[in-house]
Amino acid sequence: MRELVVHNFVFLIYTCVLTLLAAYLYFFPYIHALSDGQDENIPSPSEIEKLFSVCDCPFRIALTATAMYAAGLMNHNHTCCAALGVFVPLYIASLHDLEDMYVYDIVVLSALPSAISIGLNILGPHSILFGISIGFVFFLLSRTSYALGEGDIMPAGIIGMITSPQYLHVVLVCAGTLGTIYAIAKKTRVVPLVPFLSIGGLVAFIMTVQHSH
Repeated sequence: MRELVVHNFVFLIYTCVLTLLAAYLYFFPYIHALSDGQDENIPSPSEIEKLFSVCDCPFRIALTATAMYAAGLMNHNHTCCAALGVFVPLYIASLHDLEDMYVYDIVVLSALPSAISIGLNILGPHSILFGISIGFVFFLLSRTSYALGEGDIMPAGIIGMITSPQYLHVVLVCAGTLGTIYAIAKKTRVVPLVPFLSIGGLVAFIMTVQHSH
């Protein structure tokens, strides 16, 4: 009983830290603009209100964390909890990509330690090489195609680190399908890819975890 209480307390602290990290990463571009005195990059009051209305992400993150924690307990698998360290930053990067069509390196890089840890734990050392290979392929594609941007390289590599190669097609199919639906709905050729890569990555990650057990 005492061990369970300690475990739940640690998880509570972990969730609070992730929530604060998410809030900081979300507002990082505007904090950076203020610190550098870049007035043109500072949002207007109406935009700030919009940001706070959109950024009810702490509540969403708490719900997501609780759901993944419950799933981890039910399956006696705490990898689901550790995955929050990857998908919370990707969630924030997705918001930036949807709103500004820009992905900030610091946001995505904050997911790297958890991605490396999870990859080594469930897939082994080759997961790191696989993630780097996926990132390199996206780098080459970004140089030869207007469909991909440099901001898609690191998210793709991180997702590759925690995804089994046999489920890579799941990521691509999800991203391609959802991206196409978005383009048709918005009637645009410019598609923010990170949100759809992240959704595909989450599905493929769950399948990877289930397969590894």
